[in-house]
Amino acid sequence: MKKTNILKSRRFKMGTFATVITLVFLAVIIVLNLVVGALDSRFGLQLDLTPNSVYEIADATRDYLKTVDQNVEITVMVPEATMESYGGYYQQANEILKKFPQASSRVSLNYINLVQDPSFSAKYPELELSSSDILVTCGDKARKVAVVDLFNLQSNDYGQQYIASSKVDAVMVSAIMGVTSAEMPAVCFLTGFGDVTYTAFSDLLTANNFEVSEQNILVGEMDTSPDICILMAPTTDLDLDVLKKLDAYLENGGEKGKSLLYFPVASQPELPNLSAFLAEWGIQVEDGFMVETDSRRIFYSNPLVSTVEYAETEFSSTVLNSENVDFAVWQGKALTQLFENSGSTTVTTMLSYPSTALRIPSDADVASANSFADIGVEGDYAALIRATSTKYDGMNPRKSNVAVFSSVTSALSFSGSTSMSNDNYLVALLNDMVGRENTFSVPSKSLAGEQLNFNGLQALLFLGLFIIIIPMAILITGIVVWARRRHR
Repeated sequence: MKKTNILKSRRFKMGTFATVITLVFLAVIIVLNLVVGALDSRFGLQLDLTPNSVYEIADATRDYLKTVDQNVEITVMVPEATMESYGGYYQQANEILKKFPQASSRVSLNYINLVQDPSFSAKYPELELSSSDILVTCGDKARKVAVVDLFNLQSNDYGQQYIASSKVDAVMVSAIMGVTSAEMPAVCFLTGFGDVTYTAFSDLLTANNFEVSEQNILVGEMDTSPDICILMAPTTDLDLDVLKKLDAYLENGGEKGKSLLYFPVASQPELPNLSAFLAEWGIQVEDGFMVETDSRRIFYSNPLVSTVEYAETEFSSTVLNSENVDFAVWQGKALTQLFENSGSTTVTTMLSYPSTALRIPSDADVASANSFADIGVEGDYAALIRATSTKYDGMNPRKSNVAVFSSVTSALSFSGSTSMSNDNYLVALLNDMVGRENTFSVPSKSLAGEQLNFNGLQALLFLGLFIIIIPMAILITGIVVWARRRHR
């Protein structure tokens, strides 16, 4: 019986050929996947099919990153896999972060495990880094961003907070601006008129690229170099010498260009000297405090905590950026605008109390009253008034401002609350006073109605697999089977 050499058989040759073709095909797919993966990491080949491109950086972000001319390093304090594992908005935030180095060769993105490498935080002891932070550095400048600050938080009816939308673009660009800017506007808190902790407000200003300091102007000369001075909740009156210093500061040798912000507190006593100073600027702080009688405008069932209205729509529209967010006040003072124009000074009510809000005089007998309506005083009251004195240098206006808020709580009690517009409004107001364009603003992004998201390679593979490969394979298989059976 004649033995057949299996290695030379036609079946073996065809099988070997098929195996080689399969291995080559798999090798090509693997190499192609590696190449595309590397290209995706560098240039971003993902295809975002969500309605509002929630996984893409905004055009404004991309345009800004093209202007960055210094090396910036973004370091996430957890491994990328950990960030991704949180899912939802955290995954979206991570995708946006990865777009930053893709949009600019000057920006790099790294991930570390701070728990396993605690020595990293020792390089920046003043920042007190944790595993829930992101570090942005440029040279010897560093800025910390808490991951939670990448999102807009809101509270449900039970007081529980949840992520309503994402604002990664705006927060990260602001941080990059902070570490790359050569000069920053200077803000100074005036001390010595009462004890108030303004750390939250100070941190907000620092995070938005203001250089923050403090000084006591009760004795000695006043440092007039800051662009803005802030007077927080004074409980003692300002003497005439101090007021002369403030007058000289705002006049700035006739050059203007300075601003003063004043935040009263509901419990403050009468301050006649300060009141006279403000009256010259067309602003009066009334006696007592405000309460809201419309339950739809209050928080925590407390009539002392309420929202106010935007009276000056041109400015507020740029701050809100199409987002319907309220400005909140807690136990505010009633403000009255005394005039609209006087000489070179123009006075504008920026925020106002609705008609449903009442002023409760300090001598009112609240305990024995049946309702606030029995003791409250109706009126056209403001929650923020801004007075501007203008001098023209040729065609260029030079402005000094005095702005009075209804309450110090506007800057302190709601700081960090992304369900209120307080932080954004305050920063935008200060930016406007120093003549700086509102640092950066893009609409927040919501994952509501999220759709399927896959990258460009996956899209091509799905297209090729279902439109070309599978139909062709079925066709060829049919032809081969038909041909073999025909020649049997």
